[in-house]
Amino acid sequence: MNLNWGQEYRGPGEADPSKSRAERAAELGRLMRTAAGEEIVDYYFARYTGVLSGLAPPVGMPTIKTILDHEYPNEQV
Repeated sequence: MNLNWGQEYRGPGEADPSKSRAERAAELGRLMRTAAGEEIVDYYFARYTGVLSGLAPPVGMPTIKTILDHEYPNEQV
């Protein structure tokens, strides 16, 4: 899979506000186990942390938690 990092991603694994945080966490975990899915997770991590705009996230920041915290800001664990 080759994502266009400059555009909004549309496809399997895209952010879906109708899913609960737990459902999204399970989906992201499943995606991390495939090469194509790992690229999708990396895309969201980069998008939500500012990597796409040249900013780097803190070293060791958990990828899936970062995505979930951005997509579910009122449910941070």
